[in-house]
Amino acid sequence: MQSFIVFIPPSCEDIHFHAFAGNKDLSLFHVPEITNLQYLVLYGARLIEFCEFEDRIFSSEEENTFVKEQINAGDKYRLHGACASFQPLKDDIYDIIEEEGLRAFSGKNEIGITPSRYLNENPYADATELEIIRECISKKLNF
Repeated sequence: MQSFIVFIPPSCEDIHFHAFAGNKDLSLFHVPEITNLQYLVLYGARLIEFCEFEDRIFSSEEENTFVKEQINAGDKYRLHGACASFQPLKDDIYDIIEEEGLRAFSGKNEIGITPSRYLNENPYADATELEIIRECISKKLNF
């Protein structure tokens, strides 16, 4: 199965009606907090299969809440959020790994995406998972 991945930059203020609607390959979609999703941006997209709304047709507000707050909500998904952010900071990722351990890279969020995948697919990331793991190990060993 092919996968369609979208990372929206913070310079994008609005995504309009039906922009990604019907995309059955859309599996990873990240938007900054400041970006506003208009009505039915993701209607019929594969990603919506993971939402908790019964009819999967919901208001712009509900769509924004699902994409921005539910997918990587809370402390449980801090590493997901850090890896998916615009220009993720190695120090932030390292601090989370220090608390949660290296296994945190393989934990799936509400839509089945790992922090590892977010980081590897993120076009704005300047660090790789391997670089971060090496740094974690070398800091543990005091190199």
